Amino acid sequence: MPSTKSPSTSKAGFTLTEIMVAMSIAGLLGMGLFGNIMMHGRSFRYNQTSNQNVHQAGMALQRVIYGTPNYWGMRMASRSGMQVVPTGVVGDNGALGWQVVYRHNLLVTDDMPESFSQHQQTLVFDPRAQTLTLNDHEVARNVVDAYFEYNGRVAGMGLQIEHETYGLQAMVETRCTLRNQ
Repeated sequence: MPSTKSPSTSKAGFTLTEIMVAMSIAGLLGMGLFGNIMMHGRSFRYNQTSNQNVHQAGMALQRVIYGTPNYWGMRMASRSGMQVVPTGVVGDNGALGWQVVYRHNLLVTDDMPESFSQHQQTLVFDPRAQTLTLNDHEVARNVVDAYFEYNGRVAGMGLQIEHETYGLQAMVETRCTLRNQ
């Protein structure tokens, strides 16, 4: 006897299960991609912030060691004319403030800038204000810690700068051999 069933009418398409599996896989891939993008964004911001801190601290040390158009650098300081004194100021993080007074023994000539007639300069680290100043002019800000050491011939200095937005800190250090007697 012939079959009385009508031919099945199948429609092309996906089942609900297939769609759910495909959406789950796409969701997992999307979350992985999003997480990867976020991780790279944080890494980029961290590196950029760190580089900004190092640049700021390096520029401040360069101004102190080599001078600016308005002030002569520490490299010109006299070995016999340097004095490092703690100021007694303590910052919130326990950093101790200090002051360095240094002189030069140069014979000042007419072609030298007026600032060279000042035979003495004062460099001050104030941990409360988080600044490093040279003759009352700010050289660096956001300085959370700093040190200065002097052994009679070589002066060493380090600055730890904190980024004002992200809080990331970086320390930069240098040494300078004093040339003048």
